[in-house]
Amino acid sequence: MRRGPRWVAMAVVSVGVGLALSGLGRAQTRNPLIGTWSLVSSIMTYPDGTSRPNPQVGPTPKGYMIYGDANRMCAQFTNPSRPLWKSTTEPTHEELRSMVDFMGAYCARYEVNAAEGYVLHYVEIDRVPNSSAEVRKRTYRFDGPDRLVLAAVPPPPGVTSVTITWQRVRE
Repeated sequence: MRRGPRWVAMAVVSVGVGLALSGLGRAQTRNPLIGTWSLVSSIMTYPDGTSRPNPQVGPTPKGYMIYGDANRMCAQFTNPSRPLWKSTTEPTHEELRSMVDFMGAYCARYEVNAAEGYVLHYVEIDRVPNSSAEVRKRTYRFDGPDRLVLAAVPPPPGVTSVTITWQRVRE
């Protein structure tokens, strides 16, 4: 049986969500990151002072991030404006490329340093295999009880800052 890219993407999401949620039966901690978050925006600021939406997710991104109480997290995000595939079982090279260009996903063990306001993501699974085993540092702050703002430290080359805003998902 031939399994295509759609199956691979679904497997990555399934494994990631399982890892993130593996600690749900444990007693809750006071970690304010724990929960499900919906992506609001990802804004890149450049050396000339201009800011624009991250092209990977665009101005109206879709995505979720889940922090579990077993110190595991997963995030998946996309640009909802990316082109639809003509065939879900036989995508073209360009269509496959759109998955790389306009979608991200990773799962990690995480560690919070509340005193200094940052979280470390020890990447275990990533859309890009070379990124597994990376450590991603994110400063964090809350804008009210349900708005989480992360910033990449350091920002990617050519960018002075990346600010990623998430909204807590409530029932």
